Amino acid sequence: MGVRKMNKGGDIAVTLLVVMAIVTAGAASFIFLTSSSKLLGKVYDSRQLDNVYAEEEKLDFYISEVMNAAVSKTLNEVIQEKGAEIDRESEEFKESFKEKFVSNFLEELNKYKNEDGSFEDPELLQFEQQMKIENVQVENGKVISSFDILIKIEEDEILSVYTYIKTFEKEIEQGAQEKV
Repeated sequence: MGVRKMNKGGDIAVTLLVVMAIVTAGAASFIFLTSSSKLLGKVYDSRQLDNVYAEEEKLDFYISEVMNAAVSKTLNEVIQEKGAEIDRESEEFKESFKEKFVSNFLEELNKYKNEDGSFEDPELLQFEQQMKIENVQVENGKVISSFDILIKIEEDEILSVYTYIKTFEKEIEQGAQEKV
């Protein structure tokens, strides 16, 4: 019966594995502790997406309603001023429509203001600031206006910021039919 020798090579491998695991854990802890000061002060949380999308839908609804009313009112004013027979593709019609539309849009938007002059929804202020004649186009029987929209929601010290560009289009003829 022979004497068995112990395999000492396995012991060195296990020892190296344990040492390397400790070194790796220590290095990871060190890096985590030293870089934690570089993190942003605000955390963006995806749980607030529902709130942001709800606000987006609400703003889109408000502006669609404002555009519907403004287009109807504007078309009626232009027809009264220029006559029903005016060519709706003429530059005269388009320029007159754009000027009156901006005024009517702002007038309709002001219906969403409180008695103190602030908007029921503060996000509506950006539409008032962006509604200018340069941002309105009248083409192919439609009035078109685009807005850069910013939604900020802060809840439980978590800030959600969402920006998007929305183009609203409204058929001019349809606007006149809704009024009737």
